[in-house]
Amino acid sequence: MSKADKDKKWEQVQIKAFTSWFNSTLGKRNLHVEDITTDLKDGTCICHFLEIATGKKLAGWNKKPKMRVHQVENQGIALKHITKDLGVHLVGIGSEDLADGNVKLTLGTLWSLFRRMNIESISAEGKSSEDGLLLWLQKMTEDYQNVSIQDFKDSFSDGMAFSALIHAFNPELIDFDSLDPSDKAGNLTRAFDIAEQKLGIPKLLEVDDMVAGGKAIDERSVILYSSLFFHAYVADEERRKLADSKKGLAAQMEELRAQLAAAQARNTELESEVVQMREEEVKAANDRVAELEAKIKALMEEIKYLRERAQIEIEMRSLLEDKVAALSAMIEQSAEDRDASEAERARLRSELAEMRERSDQLTASLESQQYETSSALTSAEEKEQRMRELEERKSRLQKEIQDLRDRVAREIARREEKNKEVLRLQKQVEMMKTREIVQGKAQVGLDCLRKNLHEHLEDLYKWREVNEAEFKDDAPDFDLASVIADISGKPFGEQLEFLDGQLQKENATLRRIIKLGDDKKSLDGVVLKEGLLTMKGRKEWRDRWFKLIGSKLVYFESEEAEEAAGAIQLDQSCDVVRQKAVKEEGAAKKLWPLKITVGDRKLFVKAATKKERHAWFLALTSQIAHVMYRELCEQKSARPDSRIVNLFSAAGLPEVHLGNAPFTDHAAQALVKGLPGRDDVEAFSLAKADVTDEQVVVLADVFEKMSIKRLDLSGNKLTSGSMERLAAAFAASEVLEEVDLRDNQIDDAGLAALAALAGSKPALHTLRLAGNKVGAEGIAALAAAATDECALRQLCFCNNKLGDAGAKSAAELVGKVKSITNVMLKGNAIGDEGATALAAVLKVAIGASEVDVSDNEIGAEGAIALKDAFTSNTNINSIDISGNNKLVSGSAIADLVSADGLSFPRLTLARASS
Repeated sequence: MSKADKDKKWEQVQIKAFTSWFNSTLGKRNLHVEDITTDLKDGTCICHFLEIATGKKLAGWNKKPKMRVHQVENQGIALKHITKDLGVHLVGIGSEDLADGNVKLTLGTLWSLFRRMNIESISAEGKSSEDGLLLWLQKMTEDYQNVSIQDFKDSFSDGMAFSALIHAFNPELIDFDSLDPSDKAGNLTRAFDIAEQKLGIPKLLEVDDMVAGGKAIDERSVILYSSLFFHAYVADEERRKLADSKKGLAAQMEELRAQLAAAQARNTELESEVVQMREEEVKAANDRVAELEAKIKALMEEIKYLRERAQIEIEMRSLLEDKVAALSAMIEQSAEDRDASEAERARLRSELAEMRERSDQLTASLESQQYETSSALTSAEEKEQRMRELEERKSRLQKEIQDLRDRVAREIARREEKNKEVLRLQKQVEMMKTREIVQGKAQVGLDCLRKNLHEHLEDLYKWREVNEAEFKDDAPDFDLASVIADISGKPFGEQLEFLDGQLQKENATLRRIIKLGDDKKSLDGVVLKEGLLTMKGRKEWRDRWFKLIGSKLVYFESEEAEEAAGAIQLDQSCDVVRQKAVKEEGAAKKLWPLKITVGDRKLFVKAATKKERHAWFLALTSQIAHVMYRELCEQKSARPDSRIVNLFSAAGLPEVHLGNAPFTDHAAQALVKGLPGRDDVEAFSLAKADVTDEQVVVLADVFEKMSIKRLDLSGNKLTSGSMERLAAAFAASEVLEEVDLRDNQIDDAGLAALAALAGSKPALHTLRLAGNKVGAEGIAALAAAATDECALRQLCFCNNKLGDAGAKSAAELVGKVKSITNVMLKGNAIGDEGATALAAVLKVAIGASEVDVSDNEIGAEGAIALKDAFTSNTNINSIDISGNNKLVSGSAIADLVSADGLSFPRLTLARASS
């Protein structure tokens, strides 16, 4: 057989093997490959395959490539992952070769990848790769007659080795003892058919070549085909272990059902005994109640009489007090009247003293009557006599009080006439003062009420839904009418204090709902995550079964153990750190460690896979952040944000939106704890949230560890003070696409800090800085930092302070960065000089399509230059020059409106300012 024929057969073997390998993996995403030599050209299938096989997401590849450049980019991303992340050494293979469908180089890439993932991973008794595979084959067939595997060539030529491997898998698939070693072709054909039909291993070898032996056998093909037996055996062994585990669990479930039935029977027996005991207790209680009711009836008649007598005494005492009050008022009024006689005053004082003495007597009498109430029953005649005396005394007192009231009324009427005019004038003055301030205060009050009610109604019902509405009985619905009724009639300041107090109570209720929900889950034993981890003990590492229950991480000796071997409280200054993967001596695979720190105590655990380690890290940090946020809200008496709490409990989190509500320092602290494990977050928004520079610096620590594509911090209070740290956080990012910093207070220093980020990131296509304080120096720094890798599409600097110098730097940037399509420079005090410089670049800017220089200071010269650029560059769709008040009609701008083919979507005529 010639070398060319041998290479051709090796090529066909690879195509069959790799097509089967790819389809077995791509099937998890419902994908399929027909021809491995052509279906990989656009790079999508190989990117899908690598993501599934390695469990790692590839960033930046195009899932629907329509152009060759996109296909080459996909192949480049795949090759970078194969060489750097998987450590596969490729020589002379580039992304263009794979995109062009070069069969030889494509198969060479896949063979290298297959060796790394499926052959080099084989290990047996300290040997790996081909040596490990050969040793495994020898071990599997060592007890079979007529089988001696010494190499990957003639040892397989009679088909006995492959038949022994199939028999080792499942003796029912082949009758090995009946095989004839001399029937090489029959043995090989039978083995290849059974392997394909029963084990899913495709036919890769030709029977004739194997029978011929010697140089006719391609050693690489035999190695590839034999490795498929190894991986099929490993997969089958895992399935058998899973089946055995299921049988064990079924036996345990049956035992538990029997225990439950016995417990239910015992419970029924106990309930019957309890019912009988309760019936006996109820009968005894009914007898006792009947006896007591008879005694109560006799006492009630005596109490009725005593109450009537006490009521009369109370009324008489009240009348005396009224008389005393009336006399006191008359004395005070008489003291003010200079014409009143001293004799009248003395008489009144005498009467007052007499009335007080009689009041004291009545008080003593009342006390005496109360004492008599608790003593023995009185006779009927004595009761009637005392009631008559009390009625007479009451009548006399009523007459005396009425006389005093008449005298007081006359005196009051005289004085009221005297003060009426003064009161009227005072009211007029007070009304004038009130009218000046009531409008402003009313508006403030309404705004405060509206804001507080909005926060309350939004969050209260969110928390009830989060905690399954278990607090409906003791947390009634918010009643706006009731609140308005409570504050009506109160002074304005008291109304605000009342509303603030009510909202503070509701905030406390929200915090209580969260705390009760967490406590309920802990009491119910809700398991947030569980699994097997290797824990470091005092002397050695041991496997333990871990369960995350609420804020407690509990570990058991085994999965079946009922009593915990220990626990860790996550609400006591806990921290979790992912450490570098380690490979123990003699171990086949790496282990992935976690360090859990609680105060001075440290716990070290290892997971079997990187994916499992990440799942535990995410579960632990999310729960730590949840507890931390809840406690910080309690300490600061703050209202919890439902979005943050839901964030920590979400299974998947592609986007985080926390805007349009004040963002707090304790929320930032909690996010730093809970976001590092959220690798799936692509968009992060804190728009219009009163975010400060200090909070951005805190969040930057977590931004460094994430793969954020879109960042929105618009509409806040950010200055240049935090931009350097923000730029450093994304310096290593290869996926950042959009940064929105509109409507902040960022000046030239801030843009200079961001310039390196925007000027060299090929993925970053949008940087919005409209509504800031950026001037000429800032835009010049951005232009200087722009490199060939800069991919900005929008130059968005509306409403800043660029001026003519800034417009020139913007023009330089547009000239350097060919990808810029939108030039937005509205409201920047740009004059003719800046407009002319910009127009010169726009004439040849092949990417520019939309230009906005409205609301500037452009005159005739600048407008004509922009018009010339527009007519010269047919790629430009529009140039907005509206709102430039220096653009005045006259011969200077005749050329502006005389050109053919121009439209004016916005045209306003106004008087020119003198």
